[in-house]
Amino acid sequence: MGEMPVSQHLATTNDWIHELSTKERIFAAAEILFAERGFERVSLREITSLAKVNVSAVSYHFGSMKGLAEEVMVRYIEPINTRRLELLEREVDKNRPEDIQVECIMEAFMRPLLEVVSANQIQERLFAKMIGHSMRVDGQSAEGKGLPEVLIPQFRMVIERFTQVLSIALPEVKFETMAWRMHMSFGAFAHTLTHGDHLEEWTGGRSKRMDLEQLLSELIVYCSAGLKASAMSYPLERLVGNGVNSACAARMRSPETP
Repeated sequence: MGEMPVSQHLATTNDWIHELSTKERIFAAAEILFAERGFERVSLREITSLAKVNVSAVSYHFGSMKGLAEEVMVRYIEPINTRRLELLEREVDKNRPEDIQVECIMEAFMRPLLEVVSANQIQERLFAKMIGHSMRVDGQSAEGKGLPEVLIPQFRMVIERFTQVLSIALPEVKFETMAWRMHMSFGAFAHTLTHGDHLEEWTGGRSKRMDLEQLLSELIVYCSAGLKASAMSYPLERLVGNGVNSACAARMRSPETP
């Protein structure tokens, strides 16, 4: 039999209720349920039942279910972005522009989130759900999905500053190209956090789950290599490989290729 979910355990005891204010009980209940089932699969009634409060308490403290979900995201993500910028500026301040290392820049971006995720199982699960909830094609927070609007200016600042510093470290790469490469790195980072635990199953046990430092090291190596790649845009014929007939590339492009 599997381990009892935290929400089920808390539902059977009142001990934790006396230790928290009404607002913090609501927040804690939402945090646990979101981590277990995801933002879209938890009802307001379930949160109030676990927190042992009435629905009006949520309206009073958070405005709405959407406001509560956004508060959870903001409380976790805002300090991480602040820490990212602190670590980045530390690297800038202690190095001449030509001495800034891409790997150190990427560590400044990745380590703050990985350290929070690794703190406990609830936070690990919550961030996996949070990333899935926030990664929407339109990037908007309509219907409670996407990033809370209050976080968007901070994310813009983080992306802009990291791209600026990477462009200093790699002046041969155009700013717009660097921005795209950072965007691709974000994708690799997010995918690893949300689906990394599946790799052992997909590889038949040959790739085991990594600890924090191993995972961080591999992500830094992988993403830094992409960021430092030649700025030249290669035609597909050259990407196919030296000595390979260009007809191969043409077949790859063809919609009729079986």
